[in-house]
Amino acid sequence: MHPQVLSQQQNNINSLVSAFAQKGLKNVVISPGSRNAPLVMSFQRHPSIKCFSVIDERSAGFIALGMAKKLQEPVALLCTSGSAVLNYYPAISEAFYMQVPLLVISADRPPDLLDRWDGQAIHQFEVFKPHILASFNTPANTEIAQFQSYFDIGSKAYFDSVNPIAGPVHINVPLKEPLYRNAEDVFEYPIFESSSNVAPKQNTDLPLMDEKFFSDFSKILILNGAANPCNDSVNALNKINYRNDVVILSDVISGKHAQNSFQNWEAIVLNSNEEQEAELLPDLLITTGKMILSKSLKNLLKKSKIKAHWHIAENGYCADTFYSNPSVFKLSDQDFFERFEQHLPQQLNNAYFNVWQHLSEAHKLKVNTLDTESYNEFNLLVKFLKALPSEKLNLNISNSMSIRLAAYNMHCLDPQWNMFSNRGVSGIDGCTSTAIGMALIDNAPNYLITGDLAFFYDVNAFLIHEKPQNFKVLIMNNNGGGIFKNIDGPSKMKESDPFLYTPHNYSAKHIASHYSMKYIRAENQEQFDSGLNEFIRCNDLCFFEVFTDSDTNTEFFKQYKQIQL
Repeated sequence: MHPQVLSQQQNNINSLVSAFAQKGLKNVVISPGSRNAPLVMSFQRHPSIKCFSVIDERSAGFIALGMAKKLQEPVALLCTSGSAVLNYYPAISEAFYMQVPLLVISADRPPDLLDRWDGQAIHQFEVFKPHILASFNTPANTEIAQFQSYFDIGSKAYFDSVNPIAGPVHINVPLKEPLYRNAEDVFEYPIFESSSNVAPKQNTDLPLMDEKFFSDFSKILILNGAANPCNDSVNALNKINYRNDVVILSDVISGKHAQNSFQNWEAIVLNSNEEQEAELLPDLLITTGKMILSKSLKNLLKKSKIKAHWHIAENGYCADTFYSNPSVFKLSDQDFFERFEQHLPQQLNNAYFNVWQHLSEAHKLKVNTLDTESYNEFNLLVKFLKALPSEKLNLNISNSMSIRLAAYNMHCLDPQWNMFSNRGVSGIDGCTSTAIGMALIDNAPNYLITGDLAFFYDVNAFLIHEKPQNFKVLIMNNNGGGIFKNIDGPSKMKESDPFLYTPHNYSAKHIASHYSMKYIRAENQEQFDSGLNEFIRCNDLCFFEVFTDSDTNTEFFKQYKQIQL
């Protein structure tokens, strides 16, 4: 068969898909429609691309996000025209701030149909502009052979999604009817030479670190923000950690959660007074990764005057979270940690480390005075984390209270676990879908810890063609947004119920039944203990819904926050 047997429009589309495949695209998440039919056929029939069918575009966006986060490579999204495209926006914004590569492909109506009251015709080109790395619009005249142009767009879009900073790229594809002309034909995928794409050269020079340097900067804090797990960087960081003179704090989703000088550092910052806060401040702050969860630490560093701030980012990007005008060094975490460790003197003043250590021990003693056996979500999460297997697994945690409880209990997290959460925008939308996306492409055990609102908000995540059986969900149901009872401001608002705290009395039981999933329920300690054992042993997709009283949860957390070091 020769390419000219197919319509010019289909050959153009095949050239676009061919470019994606040549660059390395392996997975595409497709939502149903009609306008995207030529693209659906081209992706589905390509021998090196796997397609996943997801009905809801908002869920599809996060499922692709989860895949791309786990694979650390671009994953494509494909939808029809109109409002379907706009449903991708939450996932796109999360990918933008978390620097996750997505190829967002939207089928479109021909431009002459815009603003003529024609169905599913909206202004799609550059609709994501503030939160997208690049936008492309394929040529509108699809009946002209434009194979090279389409191929070049695909090649450039793929490159832009990973260089120099990873993130989402939008390719809008206007298509004319007939859309199904080649439904029964055999497809070919032409390959062309694409223009060479070269990432910017990186500056890797570090300041001179001699004896005088370390006398000026004796209070050194390494703060690891959100990042993908990397064993090599962890091994390099371990050599510094063993010294017990440089303070290392790692965010719960930094990929380095086991590499902490003090696993209770979140609580140290939360419970310290003004005098202690001043002692916790470093002379030299070294950051890696992206955002951090701890609001207490962010506020502390923002109001301080740090002598120097270095940010380590292989792509050269830093958001300047602490208004500290950081110096950015284009190095991998591993390269920096190895170089830095080699420059550290054999004996570094450990007074700063000792301050943190003293407060850490004080907190451990005080927290033991709390009733750690009482039935509340804080204590139950501790028991749940301790019960999970000590093996390689993916643990996603939804936003709001769930991720914060995990951060306060990092001592319960196994070093082998890969920790994830959507902290780019920090919304509750898409948390379940993201976790499902990982489970679809990784055969390891996949768990999700989520609150009730985050779970119900994203229940369409299960509207997928093939559900992963290696996926289990803990639902912490406190009957509404319990986190707002833990915050001083909202708790004083008379309108907080039902506009912030949203009681609902819903259960996931019927959702589990609807999707033919195993369901386990716990309303007291005895039911939790037996249910937890059943949940851990379960080998199928399973919900474990744990009900707690929000006022009891709030009272315990209030005691936790009021610990005096």
